[in-house]
Amino acid sequence: HVDDNINPTGSLYMTARAYEQDDWGRTIHREGAWNTMRIYARGDHIVTYVNNRRCAEVHDTRSLNGRIGFQVHDPAEWVEYRNVQIKVIE
Repeated sequence: HVDDNINPTGSLYMTARAYEQDDWGRTIHREGAWNTMRIYARGDHIVTYVNNRRCAEVHDTRSLNGRIGFQVHDPAEWVEYRNVQIKVIE
């Protein structure tokens, strides 16, 4: 999908572009395999991790109100999620 070139997995859309490779040049997101993703948000500070690698980090002063959603790009035939957890971290 064309947006994946601008906002690869782990990106905060139109806010912070994720790193696509680790320090050794390996692709962080594994196509066709299970991947893990973590998102930490506290105040205006947001950090994303894909497969335990920090991918994007930003201080975003836009509204703190909103929804949590799961996104799929065409031409994906299906996407599966497992062990989804949402926690308040004090």
